[in-house]
Amino acid sequence: MSNLQVPVLILFSLQFSTTALCQSTVTDIDGNEYGTVVIGAQEWTAENLRTTRLKDGAAILLVTDNAQWPLLTSPGHCWYNNDQAANGDTYGALYNWYAVNTGKLCPTGWHVPTDAEWAELLDFFGGVIVAGNILKEEGTDHWAIPNMGATNASGFTALPGGQRGAYGVFDLLGLGGTWWTSTAIEGYNPGSYAMFYHSGYVGYANDGKDGGKSIRCLKGEVLGTDDLGNAPFGVRVYPNPSQQQVMVTCDQQEELMLRVADMQGKVVLEQRIVGTVAIDMQTRGMYLFTLSNDAGTVTQRIVIE
Repeated sequence: MSNLQVPVLILFSLQFSTTALCQSTVTDIDGNEYGTVVIGAQEWTAENLRTTRLKDGAAILLVTDNAQWPLLTSPGHCWYNNDQAANGDTYGALYNWYAVNTGKLCPTGWHVPTDAEWAELLDFFGGVIVAGNILKEEGTDHWAIPNMGATNASGFTALPGGQRGAYGVFDLLGLGGTWWTSTAIEGYNPGSYAMFYHSGYVGYANDGKDGGKSIRCLKGEVLGTDDLGNAPFGVRVYPNPSQQQVMVTCDQQEELMLRVADMQGKVVLEQRIVGTVAIDMQTRGMYLFTLSNDAGTVTQRIVIE
């Protein structure tokens, strides 16, 4: 069941003068072509994913029955209101978490972005309070009135493709768009971001794996996983969850840049580390620990209880 809450209207806007235009295209295994947009150091698809197969050719089960949808424990997809003709080309498909968690949903050379990569996008446009205005499609051709403040100055063209929520029921078409991240912690629900018709706010939620949400893809292969011991430079972040102290270890004794941000994208710590360090976290909540050097970047979501 989704715990996504629609926020109250926030009458605040950010003027952003730099318009990022589509740079190229990428094609999925079904032959669907997507425009892309470069934003800062990232390149995103500028449309929601529409593939019905994983990039290895495996079919993603199409589920139309409301009762069957929440029972899935394997990759599934659907079209809003089970109407591909009316909604597929515009809003893309809706996928459950199990499709995301295969790591094979996006075209080769692309991946479903992590919490941290979404946070980087939102930070680029001023943070979660106002970034939606710059990311959403302008006007009310698809978004409900008022869609006030939306400029699409980013070229991201976020659309209100809705979601498939509790009991397989569709909702929010025209009112909101919801997008999975690829970040999940064992024992906790995966994360998703949402934008709405009456605000520039971008919400974050931890939703059940049976939710149906849109997907945007980010260029680049995934360099790390939630098990950072598999990272290119042998990083471990533990324990998770933690009561207060978080240990960060780099087996290769190489200097890393550590960046810790909360789920609203606010950076609470940034420092260079070597070897093993203990990080004291005073406030409960979820945080993104991002570590990087010339070998790449890895991110893990840590829960402070």
